[in-house]
Amino acid sequence: MWYADSGNGPFYKCPACKLTHGAHKHDGRFSSQRTHERGEPLGVPCDVETKELRHRVHAALDRLWTTPEERGRVYRRTAQKLGLPPDDCHVARFGKSRCEALLELLRKQEIW
Repeated sequence: MWYADSGNGPFYKCPACKLTHGAHKHDGRFSSQRTHERGEPLGVPCDVETKELRHRVHAALDRLWTTPEERGRVYRRTAQKLGLPPDDCHVARFGKSRCEALLELLRKQEIW
C-alpha cells in the first residue's frame, strides 16, 4: 500500500489490486471525541464489492437530508437502528454485511 496526494486529496493505493482509499486532507477534529492527522485513512479499506455497497449506502442516505441538521438526525437514527454509537456510524468503516443490512432497512423505509 502506498500513499499519494491527488487533486481530490490524499489517498492510499494498493499496487496489487489497484484499490484506493481516501485519507484526511487536514489535521483537525474527526468526531466529538477524537482528532485526526493529515493522511489518516478516512475509514477501513475494502474490496471492490464492499466499496460499491458503500457508494450505494451513501447515495441512499444522502437522499434523506438537505441540511447539516437533517444529516445529523439521519446518521443518529442510522446508528440507533444498527445498534452503533453515533460516533461509530461512518459508512467508510462499514463492511459488506453492515452495508447490506442498512440497504435493506432503507429499502423497507425503516430508517424513517
